[in-house]
Amino acid sequence: MTLNNLGNVYQALGELPRAIELYEQSLAIFRETNNRPGQADTLGNLGNAYKKTGDPERAIQLFKESLAICREVGRHSAEVNALHNLADLYGEKGDFVRAIDYYRDSLHLQSSSWTRMKTDRERAALLQQMQKTAKGLETALLQDGQVESALLEADVWRARGLCETLCAPNMSPDDTRETRDLMAAMKRYASKSGSVIVFYSYVTFAKTMNIYVVRGDTKNQSASCTCRSVDLSDYDRQ
Repeated sequence: MTLNNLGNVYQALGELPRAIELYEQSLAIFRETNNRPGQADTLGNLGNAYKKTGDPERAIQLFKESLAICREVGRHSAEVNALHNLADLYGEKGDFVRAIDYYRDSLHLQSSSWTRMKTDRERAALLQQMQKTAKGLETALLQDGQVESALLEADVWRARGLCETLCAPNMSPDDTRETRDLMAAMKRYASKSGSVIVFYSYVTFAKTMNIYVVRGDTKNQSASCTCRSVDLSDYDRQ
């Protein structure tokens, strides 16, 4: 068993100081041998360990080092993980603009690998990963006050992926549809039909239900999109 794998075992067991020690030893060896992919993976593992110890600044530094090497050597899966982790950490720090950028970069990188997926199992795993990232993006957008963007991007990646899986498996789910045009169309429909359009999006890791309401024009107010987030953690414990 390699030092890196052994570190992963200790990290899974919650023995973070020991895991960090092993990762540092592994990183020293990879640097001595100029093994760049090994360095990228180990830096990512160290970032995860420091993230769990409650040291976000050190974790951010490590993930950025890993990200730079991943881009240098073309290690796409590790790059996706680094981007997602950076987004999570910046979101926790309240820097939602950076979090949003990193989530979007992660999603676009994931979508670029769509055509390389050879089996339905691989495509399903990718869609599941993309959905997780999209939920993080949705949460960051809401926290930044971008309600309309949050609604449009909440499930759009999953919807695109599902559509492509059913209709054109060789196409990327990262299509060129203008989401702003979609929002305008929803508002026009609500205005014309006199109806209210309601969407629900459940964010698993936050145990939160986001309820979006799109209303059309009326005599008293302009068309709008609002969101209410409901904490379901108490129900989850029952």
